[in-house]
Formats: sequence, C-alpha cells, structure tokens
Amino acid sequence: TSEEIADMQQKMKGRMTKLLKDEKLIPKELAFIGRSMNYLRGINKLFDIPVNRLKMMAEGALRVSESERVTCMEDLELWEQCGRNHEAYLQQRKALRLDT
Repeated sequence: TSEEIADMQQKMKGRMTKLLKDEKLIPKELAFIGRSMNYLRGINKLFDIPVNRLKMMAEGALRVSESERVTCMEDLELWEQCGRNHEAYLQQRKALRLDT
C-alpha cells in the first residue's frame, strides 16, 4: 500500500541521513562514482538510447585500473632497483620519462 511505501521511504531517508552525517565514513571516490552514474542516467534519458553506459564506464575504469597497476608495479621495481634511494629513484624516473 502507499502507507507502507511511505513508511519504507521514511526509514531509508533516516538511515541515509545517519550515514551522511559522518563524511569520513564515505569514500570520496563513491561520491564521484554516484555523480558519474547520475550523469550517465541523464544522458540515457535525454537521448532515449538503450546503451548501457554504466557498463561502458565500468569497463573503461577497469582498463585504466589495470594499466595503472602495471605502471605502479614497474614503478615499484624501479624503486627496488635504485636501492630505495629516493634521489636515484627520481633521477631514473626522469631519465625514463615516467614523470609527466
């Protein structure tokens, strides 16, 4: 019934208000993802095109994540090769043009 739905909405609103009171509990990335999802929903609604843009965004994020992980591993190997010497590490990064 509509009363039950209203009651459920009130309970959910209360839970969300409680959660949102402490911003430290919410990762900043989550806000970015939520905003991005809302943009994509708006685009889908505006153009009325049945494209799963959320899936496309997730796949793109995964590709970037994988490439950054590889870069991070290469960076870690370079750090180890430089004997964990910060100055030598920075010089090597500059020589290899890893700093952009």
